[in-house]
Amino acid sequence: MKFKFFVPALIFIFIMACPSFGADILLKDGTKINGTILESPEGKIKIEKNGEILIFDLSKVKQVIMSKDENIKKKSNQNIDPSIKKILDLVPDTKNYPNAGAIILEDEDKYTLNNDGSYKIYSHMIVKLLEDRALYYSKYDTYYDTERENFNIILARTILPNGEVFNVEPSMITEGDPYEGMQFYIANQKQISFSFPNAVKGAILEYITEHTVHKAVLNDYFAPSIYFIADEPKLHTKTTVTFPKNKKIQYIAKNFDKFYDPAFESLKPLEKPQIINDKDTTSYVWEAENIPEIITETMMPYYKNIVPRIQLSSYQSWDKIFDWYNEKFNAYINDIDDDIKNKVTELTENLSTLDEKVAVLYHYVQQNNRYISIKGDIVSSLAGHSATRTFHNKYGDCVDKAILLSAMLKLINVPAYPVLLMAGGGDWDIEIPNFYMNHSITYAIVNGNEVWLDSTSSSHRYPDFRADDQDRWVMVPGLRKFIKTSLPDNAGSIQKLDMNVDEKGNVKVSGYKLYSGFIEANTRNRYKNMKQQEVIDSYKARLNKIFNIAILKYLKFSDLMDLNTQVKEEFEYIIPDYSLKAGNLIFLTLPGYDYRFSEIDLKNRMYPLDYENLDFIQREIIITIPVGFTISYIPKGLNIETAYMLFNTDFIQTGEREIKFTENFRTLTRYIPPQEYQNYKNDLQKIMTFCEEKMVIKRQ
Repeated sequence: MKFKFFVPALIFIFIMACPSFGADILLKDGTKINGTILESPEGKIKIEKNGEILIFDLSKVKQVIMSKDENIKKKSNQNIDPSIKKILDLVPDTKNYPNAGAIILEDEDKYTLNNDGSYKIYSHMIVKLLEDRALYYSKYDTYYDTERENFNIILARTILPNGEVFNVEPSMITEGDPYEGMQFYIANQKQISFSFPNAVKGAILEYITEHTVHKAVLNDYFAPSIYFIADEPKLHTKTTVTFPKNKKIQYIAKNFDKFYDPAFESLKPLEKPQIINDKDTTSYVWEAENIPEIITETMMPYYKNIVPRIQLSSYQSWDKIFDWYNEKFNAYINDIDDDIKNKVTELTENLSTLDEKVAVLYHYVQQNNRYISIKGDIVSSLAGHSATRTFHNKYGDCVDKAILLSAMLKLINVPAYPVLLMAGGGDWDIEIPNFYMNHSITYAIVNGNEVWLDSTSSSHRYPDFRADDQDRWVMVPGLRKFIKTSLPDNAGSIQKLDMNVDEKGNVKVSGYKLYSGFIEANTRNRYKNMKQQEVIDSYKARLNKIFNIAILKYLKFSDLMDLNTQVKEEFEYIIPDYSLKAGNLIFLTLPGYDYRFSEIDLKNRMYPLDYENLDFIQREIIITIPVGFTISYIPKGLNIETAYMLFNTDFIQTGEREIKFTENFRTLTRYIPPQEYQNYKNDLQKIMTFCEEKMVIKRQ
């Protein structure tokens, strides 16, 4: 592969960043020089050709064609350091990896737990880059807590196929504070980052790091997670966990009971570690070779929920974690000043029902406290701040807002608790104590019913909550237990439309859509911060994408800033020459009635389909044909009822010039197992075919 640069300034920047590369240099006088570009002084280009050093002003250079991979001159084997040659020799025949962007030659982690509860993580990674799409490996970025941890980069380097080595020098490593204006900010956190020099297709990247945790968030907390499978194939992986004999470490093996991809069945022995007992320590070792990459599928479950993996913990029960959170949450919830009490009274005193009171407090915290995370340390990032502090600051992160809402709800005698969960991604492993969660919401009991309230969103109307919070395990420290959030079936739209057809085949569509659940929140969020003209322009663009040409005549949304009001969209638009005409016949399709199911593009599937949430569409369309026409044909409805979905439709002639179409389409389950994929695919294909059905009207 060759890269061309024409601007002298760009040539200089590239030369300074990438020394010792073969290149063709074309001077403005027509001279062409083939040689190796060396590190060059400012304003110059320095070239080695057959042992001779040539230096030219950049102003005389017309073009540089630099070879970055296959044209690199090979070194003789005797000139390559034996340790480098050993790494080069690890590279297998890449023809055996047709799908890979890279090959992970070595992936080794060593966890060493000490008697005092501190621990060290030694990591060694070697990656061979096969394709440009794998260049993301060339950027290294991590964070650590300066009060509790140390992080050292022992080695980082790029090894080219000819044996040349480019080390990441200390001056190339950036270590500093995160940007204080960022949405997530922890004062004691440091960021370390660097880029591997000359990381090009064909190169090998290697790094060794050592991460020392002097003081865990909780006393003696230690909970490594081990993943064996990656997006790229691994030649060798090994994880060793060493701990003193006087400490107990438990582990769970996840997802070894079902290998959706038979290629991973060879990992079955890793369900249990090799155990090595020394005089004072015990080591658990998991080691494997030649692990293929995971082949992703559309809408497959999150990796954490399907790949074989190991979770360890130094805690034998959740009690210490429950106690830690309860100590902090109880103090923060009870830290309520008169301003909070007065605000709760002001908001609720004229409301009659408990649901109304809970709703107004939920909406208040959503809309009056901005979502910003500014933390003094990792402890406050996990446990938050007091209700009074968050109330007066007018901002907070998820746990701050969950605490404030819980405190306000308790003032109206509603049992409420800040709770923890893993929002989005794989679910929390509740079988073994660990801190691997990322979000906090509020759990309340309202009129005897469980209610989940996520006040980080400013678009969800009570009692709705974010889609990525649904159907997930939640830790409720105040009740010392885990509860699974609900999977609501109320997210969707109710649509009532009038479709008026004229004798030329033009169609006028008018009506409304009434949204609910997370679909309502998404609609509100899409438009609420737009100016009126921006809303109109956006809506027009969507119409024209569907119909090519559509004329918007009227558009109105309910007050999108009012969370007490359900989002309603009213509209009227004209689709010129929409209908197909043939002689005295006009063929009509329902406007915008089209389903495309990308999840069934594959011929077969290994993994389940994961919709994550449930939704519905309920539709009624009244079609009125022009005077002087009769209804010649209406399609039959399609009805599909399975354990996974409900699809009921009907066309009924309700008058001489009127047809009513009705539809009720609901997803009933989150997961579609792979063994049901073909039947499910057939049903969705029937729906797509049904969308093409046409009504026929005839001129009298």
